[in-house]
Amino acid sequence: MCIQTGKTLDDENRMRQDTRELYVKSEEEMLSLFSEVPDAVERTEEVARRCQVDFVFGETKLPRFPTENGETSEQMLRRLCEEGLGRRYSPVTAEAR
Repeated sequence: MCIQTGKTLDDENRMRQDTRELYVKSEEEMLSLFSEVPDAVERTEEVARRCQVDFVFGETKLPRFPTENGETSEQMLRRLCEEGLGRRYSPVTAEAR
């Protein structure tokens, strides 16, 4: 969230989500939370069974972006970072780099 909002963890004014609810809940917890909608958990499971997702742990999968001028994706990322660095810092210091 800090990266998305351009803040650091040290920033007292950063956006926070002060909750302990951000985890995958058990079936029992979900049944309790959605007790007023008895078939919600069952329907969710039905949708999940229709999805085909394979995870390979330890392997990073990133989307492919079109590059410019025959650059590799790494070259393009470095170029864009350098351009952004120059826009944000003048002069570009070793600390900023």
